Amino acid sequence: MDKNDLKNNILKSLKDPKLMNIIAILLIAVFAFVVLSFFNKDGQKTVAKNTTQETETVAKTNEITNYEEAQKEELRKILRSIKGVGEVQVMMYFESSESKVPAIDTNEQASVTEETDGNSGKRVTNQNNNASKVVMASGDDPLILKTLKPKVTGIVVVAEGAEASKIKYDITKACSGLYDVSSDKINVYPMK
Repeated sequence: MDKNDLKNNILKSLKDPKLMNIIAILLIAVFAFVVLSFFNKDGQKTVAKNTTQETETVAKTNEITNYEEAQKEELRKILRSIKGVGEVQVMMYFESSESKVPAIDTNEQASVTEETDGNSGKRVTNQNNNASKVVMASGDDPLILKTLKPKVTGIVVVAEGAEASKIKYDITKACSGLYDVSSDKINVYPMK
């Protein structure tokens, strides 16, 4: 078979409607695959970004919960060690979640201008400029100076031995001293 025969056979095949339909279907499938893979990459990036944000939120929530549970357990241990106190159950109320204090760059400028005119008039102008901005550590994250843990705003204690007013007073005093909570925000009840 020479080149001319091959060329004629290809041209005859291309005129066949069945073959043209198959070629058209294949081209449409390739085009659809390219388009879908393009959108799928963007979708994967969005899903990955959302997953990262959700993971960070869950991690922060777990950290706060762990802190709160640790505080309750420490208070239980301390209260159990008071003479006359048996088993203890504790409920603590927190003001809010933890808060972070960012580093702030402040720029303060002050200038005083004194002017005297030809009629011996004197004018004094005071100008103060204050500017502040959050210091960024890396990328979009601010530089954090300190993290403030949630403040305890109320405590409920149910304890064996709390029927005695001395034990009740000791528990209230211990809670008040440890968490800087006024005694009216601390409720102590005897355990049944």
